[in-house]
Amino acid sequence: MAVLNFDNQTGDADTAYWRYAFPHLLREQFAEVKSLRVLEAAGAYPQLNLKRGDPVNQDLARRIGEIVEARRVIWGTYRRDGEKWVVTVKVLNVASGRSREVLASAENWYDVRDKLTGQILAALGAKPTEAERSKLLRRSTGSPSALEWYGKAYAAQQERKPMPELEASLRKAVADDPQFSDALAYLGAVLGSEGNPGPAEDAVRRALKLRPDATAYHQTLAYVLLMKDDLDGAERELQAALRLEPDDPETLERIGECCLVRDKLDDAIAVWQEAKQLNPVSASLCAHLGNAYATQGQREPALLELAEAERLEADDVNAEQLIWQGYATLREIPQAVQHLDTFVRLAEKMGVQPDLIASVQETGRVLKARLTPQEIAATMPKEYTEASLQAVLRERLTDDELKMVVNPLESTPEMDRWARELTAGATDDLEKAKMLFNALIRRLQTGQGGTRTAREVFAAWKDPAQSFSCQEYAKLYVALARAVGVKCFYVHLERDYLGDCVYHDCAAVFSGDKAYLVDAAYIWFGVPHKDYLVLDDLQTIAHQLFQPSPEGRLVERCQVAAKLHPNFAWGQMQLVGAYVQENQPEAARKALAAALQLEPNRWDGPYYEGKIAVLTGKPDAAVEDFRKSLVINPKFSDTHLLLGLILHGQGKLKEARDELRLALLYSQSAQQSKAANQAIAQINEMLEGK
Repeated sequence: MAVLNFDNQTGDADTAYWRYAFPHLLREQFAEVKSLRVLEAAGAYPQLNLKRGDPVNQDLARRIGEIVEARRVIWGTYRRDGEKWVVTVKVLNVASGRSREVLASAENWYDVRDKLTGQILAALGAKPTEAERSKLLRRSTGSPSALEWYGKAYAAQQERKPMPELEASLRKAVADDPQFSDALAYLGAVLGSEGNPGPAEDAVRRALKLRPDATAYHQTLAYVLLMKDDLDGAERELQAALRLEPDDPETLERIGECCLVRDKLDDAIAVWQEAKQLNPVSASLCAHLGNAYATQGQREPALLELAEAERLEADDVNAEQLIWQGYATLREIPQAVQHLDTFVRLAEKMGVQPDLIASVQETGRVLKARLTPQEIAATMPKEYTEASLQAVLRERLTDDELKMVVNPLESTPEMDRWARELTAGATDDLEKAKMLFNALIRRLQTGQGGTRTAREVFAAWKDPAQSFSCQEYAKLYVALARAVGVKCFYVHLERDYLGDCVYHDCAAVFSGDKAYLVDAAYIWFGVPHKDYLVLDDLQTIAHQLFQPSPEGRLVERCQVAAKLHPNFAWGQMQLVGAYVQENQPEAARKALAAALQLEPNRWDGPYYEGKIAVLTGKPDAAVEDFRKSLVINPKFSDTHLLLGLILHGQGKLKEARDELRLALLYSQSAQQSKAANQAIAQINEMLEGK
């Protein structure tokens, strides 16, 4: 289950902290019921373009539940009625989309919680034991003001406020109630993060004297003792936590960290794998595993886990530290630098130990120095004037076909002016090219977007809600570079610098006798990609036509594109896809045969054979084709998605779920992610109890 933030309907901003604090009270309470597993949902928010405090409706709650693989989702609202808090809670079945609503009111938040508990448990179908029922009624403080300060501290943490702000609120909570064990333990954790392990240990030990059976307190004390290099003491506390809750994934995560300190990497991996079975949507567990696999030189498992950690991570400073370290170990410097910078930003904002931040920043400077541009061996394509380009188009196309043509690299006076502003002070073309690159990556938000032209991208550039695909960055970059006299062309890419199969685009800059690939999506000026084609403007127009358009008519567009770039295997594959989309399997087969004559061993050959098999009602053949495709290109999300859906239909539920999770891992489409999430939710429901 997942408990989301609540919506503040009081109209009073001073009570906004309860949107985080009350759900936290519910999570703490439900953690006492062993038949329930409370999942962290924060990682789903950025995937849906939500901020942590944003209200959610039923559709969003269901999407969040699908993303974190929760079977049930709880969320709600709160308001005031005189002196009473009135809280409405919804309990959603993620698979069915149906929800139940319960309501309670009281002057005290603990009273509200307790009134709701029985109703929520009934809606969940959970039956606590007698021992669990007694724990459910336990209250950490009898002081309403202490509880308020505790809630403010938790809200500040959720909003990534500086640690001193959290500390101040927690000290007030403890001052109001010196026996408030939750506040004492929380204060210890904050003091530890600030680099004060002595006072941190004192605070947590006071909490444990008040409540020795609190698993979380033992975990916190272990964390503090590790900071003091007391490994034996930390392990004793974690074993105590494990005796209290044998299946607690956070305890297992900390035990794995102790194994790592003792140089028992295999043991650490085994423990983290066990923890991940209990909590498969933990960004920090995925990051731990990715880092560990990287240390062992297991490149593919490491990349898989790190990519999963990136997908799940939601401004988690600890996960970011592990992610950049893992990528650095793998010598994936652009990714390492990106996550290192994110870690530093979060750590500075939160007031994490200054010495640690300084050390990481120095490492960042070293990594960035290694990002030296690498030249490529490429011949500059033919340059067209506007007149010569139009002449070739008129020569090859009919008047009706010409109406479909758009030059995706065309600029505007405003774009030209912006390019000149961005490159002011540059002394040569290469410096101009680098300045433009640095300007664009500051606005980097890849993964979504589409096939917009340079003009359309520029028009959307200042809208913070917009994100852009690799090809959209490339088109804008080429247009801007040309506006300031840089020789720049569009590039179609099929294998990146790692040798991975990709459908990807970037730009190429020619300066004197040197050429460089410029790739905003990889955050790399001078990236040494392996299989690429530098396109002239006629071929770039064909590339644009080979792709979907809001105007539709994809088959016709691909046929027109083929007149402009007839020997382009990737383009011919787009024609195959267009025929499949139009439910024309025979035409698709003929187009596929023609495409494979140009390049026989492409990964998308069996991929499209599989799609044709699906279209003609041959699921077994489709499974075989998709598996062949994944041998060559294991990172194409749509292949995993289609394979997972077929396996789901065949009743092979666990195999299907594995494929659907891989589809999520590699997905760059919100629609694909949603389909995979929904199918996983159905499978989880079907597997319950098996």
